[in-house]
Amino acid sequence: MRGVILIFAFLLAGCETLQEMGNDLSRVNEKSKLTNDQAMSILPDKCKDLFFDTSSNSYQSTSSMFWFKTVFALSIGNDGSYSCDWEDEGKITDGYFVSTPSWEQVEALALKKCDEKMSIHSGSPKSACKVFARNKNIIWNSNNENSFK
Repeated sequence: MRGVILIFAFLLAGCETLQEMGNDLSRVNEKSKLTNDQAMSILPDKCKDLFFDTSSNSYQSTSSMFWFKTVFALSIGNDGSYSCDWEDEGKITDGYFVSTPSWEQVEALALKKCDEKMSIHSGSPKSACKVFARNKNIIWNSNNENSFK
């Protein structure tokens, strides 16, 4: 009987997680501002390579898994310096099992990696990294680009 209760609890938790994911994705779709063509005009060349790469374990490949959260972060300095990186929810664990993190947790990791890259290349962050995309939904808008200038 105890086993049946545990299975039921896991199924119920899974249903809630899928519902939360659907709600998150609908909010992201409402915020989408750019197409891939527009993204090509904003991203520096090395960031384009990182963002549009479709090899295994790349941003695009991982983003294709609808149940998996991935975030791409970008910073463009006034002096032409830039930084970009991405992260996925697979890096967030509770010590035993991979947890189901929130978008905010995945964003925090992506932003941290992006900021650290900026520090390495320029000595100090010129401009804080911002979220460019969640999964394949580009949420960057002209306000973000203008805030770097």
